[in-house]
Amino acid sequence: MNTDKQKEIRINLPKAFSGKRTEFKRFIQDCLVYTAINRTIYDNDDKKIAFVLSFMNEGDAAAWKEEYIDVAINSEGEITFGTFDDFKTRLVKAFAPYDAPGDALEEMRRMRLAGNQSMDEHIARFRILVSQSQIPVSAALSDFFRETLPLPLQRQILCCDSPPETLDQWFEKASRFQNNFKRMQRILGRGKEQTGQGTGQQTPRRTFSFPRKERDSNAMDVDRLSVDERTKLMKEGKCFRCKQFGHLSRECPGKGNTNQNQTPVPKKWTGKEAATHIRSLIANMEKEEKEKLLEEAEGEQGLGF
Repeated sequence: MNTDKQKEIRINLPKAFSGKRTEFKRFIQDCLVYTAINRTIYDNDDKKIAFVLSFMNEGDAAAWKEEYIDVAINSEGEITFGTFDDFKTRLVKAFAPYDAPGDALEEMRRMRLAGNQSMDEHIARFRILVSQSQIPVSAALSDFFRETLPLPLQRQILCCDSPPETLDQWFEKASRFQNNFKRMQRILGRGKEQTGQGTGQQTPRRTFSFPRKERDSNAMDVDRLSVDERTKLMKEGKCFRCKQFGHLSRECPGKGNTNQNQTPVPKKWTGKEAATHIRSLIANMEKEEKEKLLEEAEGEQGLGF
C-alpha cells in the first residue's frame, strides 16, 4: 500500500483581501500562482474556489463571500460552487477597478521617490503601474519616471556624459546614481566616526577671542551724548567732555581728572589749531548763520579792526 502523501509546496501565501479594488489584481494573481504550483493538491474547481475564499475574511470581501456561499448552498444544505472560471468572472465584476489604466496613469503622475525608499522599490512600483496603465513604452513614460525623481538627481542624470534616452536606461542610471550617493554617505559617515562625530562624542572646538580693551575709568562717556547735544556743542565751539570753550575733547585738560568739580584749565591754541577749529565750526553752521557771520566779519573789516 502506498502511504506517500502529497506535500504542499510552501511559497508565500496570498495576503488577506479586504475588498480594496487597487489590491484585487495582486490578490487574484497570488492565488492563481499558488494553486498552479500546487496543482496536484488543488486539482478541481471546488478546491481552488475554497482556497481563494479562505483569504476573504475582511471588509467588503467578507460580505461578498458570505453572499456567495449563501447562493451556493442548495436546498439540501450542500455547497455547489460551480466552475472556477465563473467564480473568477464574478470576482472581477465585483472588485476590479472601474478604470484601472486611468488610475495607474494618475498614480504615475503623482508618484514621487520617498526619502527613505530604495530606488529598486521605486522602479518596481513604476513597472507595475506601467503594466496596469496599458500604455506602450515610449519617451512619454521616460518623462513620467524622470519627474518622480528629486530635482538634484534629475540634474545629475541629465548632465552626465551619456544621458539616458529609453525608460530602461533611466532605470539603470537612477539606480546607479543613488547607490553611488549612498556609498559616499557611508564613507563620510565612517570619517565622522573617526573624528568623534556622529557617535555622541563632541570634538572640542578651538575658539579665538580678541583681548578686551580696558576702559579708562576716569574718562567721561562721550558716546552717551545725543546727536543734538553733539551738534549744539560743535556749533558753540565747546568741548564734548567739560563743555567749556578753548579746546577739543581729545585735548580736554580734565580728561584724566578724577575731581568732577574741578574746572578745567583752557588750553592756548596755536594759530593753525584755531583756524582748523573755526573752519570746523563754519562747516557745521546753517546757511543763514554763515551769511550772518560773513556780514559781521565784513562790517568789522570796514571799521578797521
